[in-house]
Amino acid sequence: MRLMNLRQMMSNDGPMSFDASRALFRVGSSSKVSELLMAIPMLKGDPVIGVAPSTGASPFQMKVSVQRINSALPNVTYYDDIAAAGIAQVTNGLATAVDFPVARIALQFAVPKLDEEAVARNTAADLAEWKMYAATFGILRQIDKDLIAGTGSASPQNIKGLDALIPAARKVVTSGSIETDVGLLIKNVFPNGVGVGEGIHAILGNASALRALQGTTSGQRGQSGYRIDRRSGAFVYHYMGIPFYRCEVANSGTSSAIYGVNFGGTGLNLVYTHGSPETFGLIADSEPINGTHALDNVTVHGGFTLVLWEDEGAFAVTNAPVGTL
Repeated sequence: MRLMNLRQMMSNDGPMSFDASRALFRVGSSSKVSELLMAIPMLKGDPVIGVAPSTGASPFQMKVSVQRINSALPNVTYYDDIAAAGIAQVTNGLATAVDFPVARIALQFAVPKLDEEAVARNTAADLAEWKMYAATFGILRQIDKDLIAGTGSASPQNIKGLDALIPAARKVVTSGSIETDVGLLIKNVFPNGVGVGEGIHAILGNASALRALQGTTSGQRGQSGYRIDRRSGAFVYHYMGIPFYRCEVANSGTSSAIYGVNFGGTGLNLVYTHGSPETFGLIADSEPINGTHALDNVTVHGGFTLVLWEDEGAFAVTNAPVGTL
């Protein structure tokens, strides 16, 4: 069973006409906005590292690993034909590899094989069609939540979210002003990029943080406002030109964390193992027919890990004043 292009399905940039003579399916029942999931760069790990279990009770693990230098880069040498013997040496060693375990996530459904083959395809009358997309969007909602709040706990492995990936040294308590707090995010996101350094690409927070920024003086100037975001293709709010992506960040009373991130090759990426970015890394696998019930059993699933390649690719301010919705 094949998943359609989910990004195209969710886009407003479709044809000007459609076949309205038959029922269409839309998931509905949504109170959340997954702007971060739409925007975050997705990289396919092909292949990823496999770790054999140490005992029969231990699960097989997939992971992505990165090595980092354990100290500052060395001083360099300018030289000529006389001083060539004095060129500085790179003696720094590598720090212990940082592992990002891949989490498997899935939902299953079953449909009678006869029904699946007899009804009109790609309509709400197709039991397999709407169950597949209900499963798909259920998984995407969970991934969106875990991109921030995932704990990374094992057995079974789940996604380690951004809040757990950012080191304690790169989290600061609010200054008391959300405008000043965002200034701290902008100042403190500086991964290496291609070697010369990169800055902030986006601000992440919940709907309360968005409203708080919109109410500030700088949030109402000409550089701030809603526009089409080139990264996600969605219509999102930009604070002083920087896109703000709503995501699952919990409020604590009238305060909440806000994050600054870089989405480049040394910043924050979502690594997936199957499917494609168009299907958000999900695939649908059909299992053999259940002889007792004549059912076609389908699993919608994928493997994911959120990777912060360099710690400098993200920064957090905790307890920023956001009020309540």
